[in-house]
Amino acid sequence: MDEEDANASIAVNDLSLKSLISLIGRLRATETAEQFILRETELDDAYRNADAELREAESDEQPPEAVNALRTVRTLVINAHDFVGESNVHAAIEELNKAVEAKLGLGGERSA
Repeated sequence: MDEEDANASIAVNDLSLKSLISLIGRLRATETAEQFILRETELDDAYRNADAELREAESDEQPPEAVNALRTVRTLVINAHDFVGESNVHAAIEELNKAVEAKLGLGGERSA
């Protein structure tokens, strides 16, 4: 399956860099109402993963900088979701690109 196919519904089971970049690729190709609904569903999954990563970091008493970065990632993901709901693909992609940058600042991959 092509992970950048806008007609595909891909389960976002983690918030890895690969998952975020794949989601950005599908967003770039999103044009139809059905595709927007698929992206919103994927962003729901992404939000749940971002929230789980944040909660895990808080309970593990990670350094404040890491917790704040994960809080930022969670906010960026929900912002992207809201922009997709408004059919604003460009703004959603910008938010997810910022989330990728924030995750890179954490040292790359974090698993939920």
